[in-house]
Amino acid sequence: MDFQKTKLLLDKVNALYKSMSADPNQVADIERDLMRNYLRQLYEQFMEESSSAVTTVTPSVPVAPPTPPPPPAPEPALEVIKSEPAPPPPAPPAEPAPTYTPPRIIEVPDSVKEINEEVQEVFNPRVDREPEPIYQAPTPPIPGGDDMEELFSTSEAKELSEKLSELPISDLTKAMGLNERIFTINELFGGDQQLFNNTMIRLNQFSNFSEASQYLAQEVAGKQNWTKKSKKKKAKEFIKLVKRRYN
Repeated sequence: MDFQKTKLLLDKVNALYKSMSADPNQVADIERDLMRNYLRQLYEQFMEESSSAVTTVTPSVPVAPPTPPPPPAPEPALEVIKSEPAPPPPAPPAEPAPTYTPPRIIEVPDSVKEINEEVQEVFNPRVDREPEPIYQAPTPPIPGGDDMEELFSTSEAKELSEKLSELPISDLTKAMGLNERIFTINELFGGDQQLFNNTMIRLNQFSNFSEASQYLAQEVAGKQNWTKKSKKKKAKEFIKLVKRRYN
């Protein structure tokens, strides 16, 4: 058996299980399919070892031929009773031919015709009419300059591992393990646990990532100097976690 490949599969299973157990109520179908794929490969590794083992052949033991069963007793002859056929059912009465009734023509007033035309225009608009443009409010810039704007910019995930790391989460207060929480507090919140707790509760209340970015940049990132080179990498990881709350 290839132990190096087996260990690599076990590491992948453990890493994916940790990601799935972080939020059991939000396990995606893509995570289940990936876990089945890893477990299938791990099973095949052990089956290769079992198939290569020496098969022990057990010598066959002669078995005495079975004793033939006694012949069955003859069945008694059945008496055939002849019965007269039942009379055919009476034919159903013929249905009368339907009579044709001409449709009744109702005159519609002009006012009702105008209302129907307006209703048809609402539900079936003419093709030649151009749709009215949908107004979209412009996204306000991130306060703090270009460095802060670059800190909150994110790229679209392409690889499967990146897509798994961007699965949505329902509660930011439960999205971190103990070690990651302590490291984040010390690196990005100046060791202030109360500030960290209040920030996570406030971020859970926003309806979209744009509102959360404005609050986070103005109230925390700027004051805690997240654009500093030593904090930038950890800050981008934390912002990426916050964005998953609004996916």
